[in-house]
Amino acid sequence: MGAADQLKTPAQYRRGESDLVQRGGKWFLIATCDLPEPEEFEPVDWIGKEHRHATHLNHRISKEIVSVAQRNGRGLAVEELDAIRDRVRLRRDQRGTLSSWPFHRLGQHLAYKARRAGVPFLEVDATYTSQRCPRCGHTERANRPTRDRFSCRRCGLAGPVDVVAGVNVRHRARSAWVFVTAPVPIPV
Repeated sequence: MGAADQLKTPAQYRRGESDLVQRGGKWFLIATCDLPEPEEFEPVDWIGKEHRHATHLNHRISKEIVSVAQRNGRGLAVEELDAIRDRVRLRRDQRGTLSSWPFHRLGQHLAYKARRAGVPFLEVDATYTSQRCPRCGHTERANRPTRDRFSCRRCGLAGPVDVVAGVNVRHRARSAWVFVTAPVPIPV
């Protein structure tokens, strides 16, 4: 049984014939209706659905990352994400996703939530993190034979580029943390 305004619609806008059909013990009225176009109105403001969606996802992602770091007693280290659009080359089908994704905002969410949770947070320089071998330190563009694979030309270490870059980010954060937490020398 439909609401009163739903029952008025077929009567008012029906076009052609209608059918009454029984399916699974219930009766359905199948009718074709021509509904008038609603009048356009002057908007008070605009809703940025994509912006809201990306912000919501960034909040959920950053909350989960900070939660895991806090549970495991780990700090958070991320690449500086400011100029990622200038550094990264993508396939054509990925360009729209990247250009509309607010990477910098994700970094801001992570920093904010980490600070609130007392989780150490560092942004490190992203230069050559996916071309540098974490085992021997050899850095060369040829260490990436494909966009997804890493293979060191010197020592033979191989694996996914994202994993190798993550290990390099962790190494840089460990080195930087020593300077961040070092006591300030007292002038004599």
